[in-house]
Amino acid sequence: MRSTFLLLLSLLFLTSCNSDSGSSAFSPLDGSVGGTTTGTGTCDISSSTPSTSTIRVASSTTSSTTFGIVTGDSSCVVDWKLNGSTISGTTLFQVISSSSLTTGINTLVATASNGKTTATRSWIINKNNPPVCASQTPASTGNSTTYTSSIGFMMTATDTESDSVTFSWRLNGNTSALFTTTSSTGYSANATLTPNLASIGNGQVVTANISDGYDTAQCTWSLNIIDPGGVTIDSCTPTSNPVVITSSGGASSQTLMVSATGSSLTYQWQKDSVVVGGASSCLELENSVINAPNSAG
Repeated sequence: MRSTFLLLLSLLFLTSCNSDSGSSAFSPLDGSVGGTTTGTGTCDISSSTPSTSTIRVASSTTSSTTFGIVTGDSSCVVDWKLNGSTISGTTLFQVISSSSLTTGINTLVATASNGKTTATRSWIINKNNPPVCASQTPASTGNSTTYTSSIGFMMTATDTESDSVTFSWRLNGNTSALFTTTSSTGYSANATLTPNLASIGNGQVVTANISDGYDTAQCTWSLNIIDPGGVTIDSCTPTSNPVVITSSGGASSQTLMVSATGSSLTYQWQKDSVVVGGASSCLELENSVINAPNSAG
């Protein structure tokens, strides 16, 4: 019996050792060959980002969202499908641009596989409908005021998802203390602009920004802020100088017109330094030669 026991020990020693190199002869149990992991785990998804199954994203074309999964095997290959169509990339993470989404409901599915196991994770992506500038007062163009007075602006907005909205007012793209009053209720807002001397000029832009927390929209107004003490001639008709009126025929008379900017304007016309009749922005002459006016007062 003792001899048998010693023989068994010897056999175990011989099978567990390599007398040529001295290295272990046990088969590796960690799935590695030559030091490289072959991936014997599963593709079970342990976590994902975003962690919620439904996500809402902005509509802006510059907006994007990163989606990703964590699996039990690093060798898993991921197939991504957006609204049923395969999109490029087989890694664990995918960046989805809002420009690739349709407005409303979209479905993103990640399927992880290593040839042995398969697991999926899906998200419902709701692409936001931006708010809309529905109405505005006064009209968006043709507005003017003097720097010594105030002008009011009113607007209403709509939102498809009935989101709460917030408003902010800008003058030429910047916040301004010249908005002396602002208020809003629900989807309506108004503001009063009181210009100063430094804001005089044409081409001023008033903007009401509307935000639903995801996207923004704007109501805009163009505005000419005038110096009430200044006068500017904007154009004259006809533009030729001198203006020739023939003694007979189709050009025997000519109507002169001037367009000017200023407050409480009055007009005076002169021919050869002599005041002629007409106290408005136009004057009709017959059988004369007269230069187009070059001043207004």
